[in-house]
Amino acid sequence: MKTFPSLCAAATLVVAGAAPLPAQEKPDGRPNILWIIAEDMGPWLGCYGNQTVHTPNIDALAAKGVRFANVWSSGAACSPSRSSMFSGMYAFALGTETHREARPVPEWAFFAQYLRQGGYYCTNNKKTDYNAKPVSTVWWDESSGKALYTNRAAGQPFFHCYSSLMETHMSCIIDHPLETRGNRTIPIDAAVLPAWLPGETAIKDDRAWHLHSVGLMDQRVGHILDELKKNGEADNTIVFFFSDHGGCMPDGKGFAWEYGFRVPFIAYFPPKYAHLAPAGTKAGGTCETLVSFMDFGPTLFSFAGIKPPAYLQGQAFAGPQAASKPREWLLAFRGINGGRWDPVRTIRDERYLYTRNFLPHRPAGQRQDYQWMMPGQQAWEIAFQEGRCNSLQSRFWRPRPSDELYDLATDPEQTRNLASDPAQAGRLTAMRSLLRKQLAELGDIAFTPNSLRAPAQFHSFYDRMHASPEAIRDNAAAAWLASSAEVNRAAQLQPLLGSPNPVVRYWAGTGLARLAYTGEDLAAVHQAVLPLLQDPEAQVRVAAAEAVCALGDATAGIPVLLAAVRDNPTGAGREALAAIETLGPKRAAAAADELARLNAVKSTFFLRSALITLGRLPYTQLYLKGVREASEG
Repeated sequence: MKTFPSLCAAATLVVAGAAPLPAQEKPDGRPNILWIIAEDMGPWLGCYGNQTVHTPNIDALAAKGVRFANVWSSGAACSPSRSSMFSGMYAFALGTETHREARPVPEWAFFAQYLRQGGYYCTNNKKTDYNAKPVSTVWWDESSGKALYTNRAAGQPFFHCYSSLMETHMSCIIDHPLETRGNRTIPIDAAVLPAWLPGETAIKDDRAWHLHSVGLMDQRVGHILDELKKNGEADNTIVFFFSDHGGCMPDGKGFAWEYGFRVPFIAYFPPKYAHLAPAGTKAGGTCETLVSFMDFGPTLFSFAGIKPPAYLQGQAFAGPQAASKPREWLLAFRGINGGRWDPVRTIRDERYLYTRNFLPHRPAGQRQDYQWMMPGQQAWEIAFQEGRCNSLQSRFWRPRPSDELYDLATDPEQTRNLASDPAQAGRLTAMRSLLRKQLAELGDIAFTPNSLRAPAQFHSFYDRMHASPEAIRDNAAAAWLASSAEVNRAAQLQPLLGSPNPVVRYWAGTGLARLAYTGEDLAAVHQAVLPLLQDPEAQVRVAAAEAVCALGDATAGIPVLLAAVRDNPTGAGREALAAIETLGPKRAAAAADELARLNAVKSTFFLRSALITLGRLPYTQLYLKGVREASEG
């Protein structure tokens, strides 16, 4: 396994104190670097062939810059993607992949501080959203709603981020109910939906409104570029425009599909820095090379002529430090989003995409507290419940296969899973092995459920895990085994029930629950699972309880699930509610009365969702009128 720095070992890399660094005379040839980051948007721009939107400013930037055709974020939601982008480490390797759950992280792990050490003035306006607590003052010279590059010393190069163009954020849909959407620039009928979405009017309306918002965002880009020119820096500044992750649509943002990861990316190199552009590209051209957000940090160091910190997990795609070989694969993930634990890892090469679902017995369409406020998201679920969706449009709401394999050249919308095609067996094995190898080398520590992540005596969860490399290895192995599509895995899972590692015990129980849902005969292991109902860790008890309920023993399992909901409603209790929803009205009927009582005492989105699934509440009560329970998504 690749070795990563500990907090102590990295201390010598960190800028000492929070004071600004001494001003340095700008060396000849060092460019300024400006990032303009849109929100929640795929490559839906005129320069990418979308003839519906009006994006003259971005299109003009592309006409004199380089348009990148194959760029992925590392995560499909804002905070894990930004954590990866600004740290230079995959969030699953840093332990920050849980959306909107800030936790302590090693201070050395965010790279702007090293650009500061190299003489750059580094500013951020203003969104951080790194899942880091606290946001260290050594990372930026200034990070605020007023931060700008104009406060630097004379001659000092800058790295400045406009980190959040909110015009295209999902809130543009949620905060504007259907009946309030006036002054449209995109008619509803102009919205084109992918094949996996039904043609519900609300979905088309959301889509059209979001494309309308893309036009508003383009105006903001124009103002930013005008400001750069006004300040006399347009000829001295390399400009990156991109989105923080993929598309703001049902089964897009937040989900592990090409649609959720693929982003627009345009890089402009003024004439004096044209030599720093990717090899073989020209102004107004297109770069087909695979590029990951993990490559942005190394590329900045390449532009700046600064040796990058060794921990960075990407490779430079331009400048003098550009990698000798282009990237051969892109890797991205899903963790916890909208309050739902759903570890998924995805890798693609130039043509094929492979996804591993580590909780395949859960549908992708577990209700999320923020995203389900989109009218189109609810319209899709209602259409499914009423039988108005075809098999492709229904897959989001049903249990998933462990393995998914798609040919993006012939099937860009990922409509045909090739994992069961005998002709693709070799490719499936190769891509599964590639993903597993890369996760091990990158140090994926995120197979640990949140309630088992306490850092104990360590500063951070990252430090705790890297103090026990064998735990990283064992947790990953248990997760792969528990989610395996191969039959007769129960005999291999059963010994793991007695592991001293609670994460391994959790995955053993989870794997047996999954097998029970498939109808595999597990009578021989039923008795072995029962002791875990008294496990010291609530998350393990929940996994065991779901397994015994799936085996038909609700009498033993349901009280354990209900206890978790009562005692730990935002931790293991939330996973207990997910288990109850997966068990469904027949297996989990005995839970309904107690859940209704708890909901009457203190109603929550996740309680109501479970009661809707059990048939005890109408769908119209998923959200409380006039009450905003979810944080910004």
